[in-house]
Amino acid sequence: NEQLSGIPVAVFWSAGTASALDDQEIAKGRDVGATGVFDRRLDGKTLIFEPAEPGRFKDRQTNTTWSLLGRGLEGPLAGRRLTPIPHGNHFWFAWGVFRPDTRLAR
Repeated sequence: NEQLSGIPVAVFWSAGTASALDDQEIAKGRDVGATGVFDRRLDGKTLIFEPAEPGRFKDRQTNTTWSLLGRGLEGPLAGRRLTPIPHGNHFWFAWGVFRPDTRLAR
């Protein structure tokens, strides 16, 4: 629940995605998780999100349950989709060399 460049954004993160760099078998790789980034505005309202059960998130306004992919699963907004915001899950050591002026959001 942040504002970046004037856009209210939600960053969803969930465990359960293995790193392809830790082991010859990806399934044995370290759990680095997965991320989704979305515009929090829907139908003219700005939603506020909080974690629910693993891989799920709820908005405080309608109590709708959302997936990591920004899809409403249960509740008044079920079937709706949040607008995704392009992002990357990059390794900082590689990104930072080429883009040292990058601003980090926490």
